[in-house]
Amino acid sequence: MRAGELRWRITILRETEIGRTVANEPVMQWTEWRTVRAAKRHKNEDEAFAASKNYEVRNVTFRAYYIPGLAVTDRLQCDGDEFEIKGIRELGFRRGMDITAELRR
Repeated sequence: MRAGELRWRITILRETEIGRTVANEPVMQWTEWRTVRAAKRHKNEDEAFAASKNYEVRNVTFRAYYIPGLAVTDRLQCDGDEFEIKGIRELGFRRGMDITAELRR
């Protein structure tokens, strides 16, 4: 992985408890956990439109240096879009990782 390919800045969001309601239920909010540089790769066939629906699904793979503690329950924010993490694949032994994410509009 070359550092010059890491052109995109991605922010990893993690759901954290910010308080409790009167009924003692947790109040959750997505907060910034870490910001890293990554390469962004997507193919034309990864973008799909439903004919009868008004939404779009875009699958993107981000390649970044190894991020310890990253989980599939986190989210990514890149260029104003928020992606749900669908899969994480480690590259080498803690050298890097491919993060497959999905944007649904």
